[in-house]
Amino acid sequence: MSVKSPYNFVPISNRVVAYEKPEQVLHDIPFSDGLSGYIEVKLITQTPIYIRNSGNNNNDFFNAHIGKNNTVSRIIPGTSLKGTIRNVLEIISFSKLNKVTDHRYSIRDLSYSKYQSKMTEKVAGVIHPKVKAGWISQMSTGNGIIWNLTPCKYARVELKDLETYYFNTYHNNVRLNDRMSSIVKYQRWGNNLNIQFDYKEGDYQHSPGKIHYKKVTTLGSGKYSGTIVFTGQPFRRNEKKRKGKHMEFIFFNDGKTSYDVTALKKDFEFIHSNENEEPNDEWKYWKKKLSIGEPMPVFYLEDESGNVESFGLAMMYRLPYPNKISDAIRNSNAKHFPKNNEKYIPDLSDMLFGFTHNINGKNLALKGRIQFGHLFETKESAQSTNALGPITKILGSPKPTFYPYYIQQKIDNNLQVPKKGNKYDYKTLMDNDVELKGWKRYPSENNQPDLNSMPAGNTTTTFEPIAKNAEFFGKIKFFNLRPFELGALLWAISFGNNSSCQHKIGMGKPLGFGRVLLETSDLKIFYDREAHDISYFLKEFENYMNHKIPNWSQTEQIKELITMADVSYRSNYASEYPILDPDTNTNEFVREIKNRGYALPKYSQDSSKDTNIKILSSEKIRQQKQVEQKKKEAISKNPEIDKILNLTNSELKGYIKDESISLHDKKVLFDVYPLLPKSKQKIIMDNLHKRKGAIFKILVALENQFGRTFPRN
Repeated sequence: MSVKSPYNFVPISNRVVAYEKPEQVLHDIPFSDGLSGYIEVKLITQTPIYIRNSGNNNNDFFNAHIGKNNTVSRIIPGTSLKGTIRNVLEIISFSKLNKVTDHRYSIRDLSYSKYQSKMTEKVAGVIHPKVKAGWISQMSTGNGIIWNLTPCKYARVELKDLETYYFNTYHNNVRLNDRMSSIVKYQRWGNNLNIQFDYKEGDYQHSPGKIHYKKVTTLGSGKYSGTIVFTGQPFRRNEKKRKGKHMEFIFFNDGKTSYDVTALKKDFEFIHSNENEEPNDEWKYWKKKLSIGEPMPVFYLEDESGNVESFGLAMMYRLPYPNKISDAIRNSNAKHFPKNNEKYIPDLSDMLFGFTHNINGKNLALKGRIQFGHLFETKESAQSTNALGPITKILGSPKPTFYPYYIQQKIDNNLQVPKKGNKYDYKTLMDNDVELKGWKRYPSENNQPDLNSMPAGNTTTTFEPIAKNAEFFGKIKFFNLRPFELGALLWAISFGNNSSCQHKIGMGKPLGFGRVLLETSDLKIFYDREAHDISYFLKEFENYMNHKIPNWSQTEQIKELITMADVSYRSNYASEYPILDPDTNTNEFVREIKNRGYALPKYSQDSSKDTNIKILSSEKIRQQKQVEQKKKEAISKNPEIDKILNLTNSELKGYIKDESISLHDKKVLFDVYPLLPKSKQKIIMDNLHKRKGAIFKILVALENQFGRTFPRN
């Protein structure tokens, strides 16, 4: 069985190997066995590779003007190579996992019991929301921007009641139940958000059970005044099936006391940003409102002391986790991520590449002893290797919040987490004993990226990668490295002289771009009296690590690293993201993984395919999008098609048999048939095959009268 993912993890270790006597590393006093020199490296692209040119806004590969003739040459920046090699060296030397941005991520999972218990509580079998409402206002001071929250009461109001009120007041229709953002709702409604109303507080029946709240009973008149507040509509409301969101909010105009919530601003802004840490559309909308003095409606929670602890833009908002990434790392070993008031113990990666760390306001720093030069494309390669493209792909990746993948889970032989009651019991950042999975890596699968398919969406990037078999040369200079340190660097470059292992570099790694073969073409050591070869230094490093970590090469960290870098292992690894596509209502992250209790296993873990997991391919998703587009086009020509598409199976049978509907009106079935799901198409085909019954007679009558036929298979 295989859980699809373009990435996997080298497990975080509960051991961190400290560097012995770091105070002896001085740049002006060499070790007695210190070595200085350079490594000539050759890089050959095994798949197309792309590194964005930072000098302009176009989509060219990174380049620079070189030599007397100012020739434009494609370059792999030294910083890109350094990041790639340092990541490997951190793993193999059991250094700290701390090169992460320590954000506070969030969760909005209505099926997750710990989220539910945070947002609601049950009293005598009735659900009572814990969430409160209020308005955020912004004020600029000499010390920066201040956010104040003014609490207020709120009531809930039916969408259909708002639509009726709008028609009666403005003599025009407004649709609020289509799939749309809150911004579109505000645009459709206009600026007249203040309203008089009455309400009745009580217990109201909903699909999860009875919920206690204030429900608006009268709009346009009443003894209460308030402001209509819209939130997003993730899916279109189906009144007949009673599915989909059907209520919005009115905030009472009764707020008086304000509280300073500026300390929560940073987490709110990050949670409401995209993968590039830019404000998402909804936050961008309210950010502009705040800047011109208008308040922002929010829902919030209080802690046990009555202090505001978090807030968001929906009633069931994205809840900030109580634990940050650093907390999950520290649970494996606190030395991985020391706090500012804790002693910082350098590791081998720190001592080779340099580091900075702040301890109680004092900066601890050391300059690195390795310098990575740019890699320049060879003249022969530049003449024979063309740039590909332009190619359009989604190069960004989702935020690392999918806990079945990013968080260490206990899984059985079926790759499922244990159950608690009738629900799967995942670990998340809401648990104080949570542990991060480890170092994220993209396996070096032995295949080529899809260059032709065009992804849907507005987050795509057009770029021009260079083809496979391009060759680059460059130097890595080192100063005052001890033999085992030089061995660590050489080991990280060559994966211990393993010819089947390859690195990944640049952008598009989840899509298969960036796989490269990195070779050491020459090792030059200044004043080298011993004339040792590369294998000697590799062995020095391995001996060093085996002294620190017995059976070092057999640890799960080294095994997983090598397995993921080895192109000969699992050549057709399922390396796509699960599909998340609102247009086709497809969410494989939830439907095929979380709802079934699956978690990401180790990359090396053997597994047989389980046909119960049905992960859609990108091609399948494109086909679904085409069907949805055809539906939209057909409905625009004949709105009656939309009504038939929303019929249940039994309602469709009743529609066909209904003698009060003329054959002329039922003619639309010919156009509807290709758009129906297979279960409804089967109703028509099965009745045609039976050759008897009321439905069969109507279908045949339609065929005879209009000269068209329904499919029989």
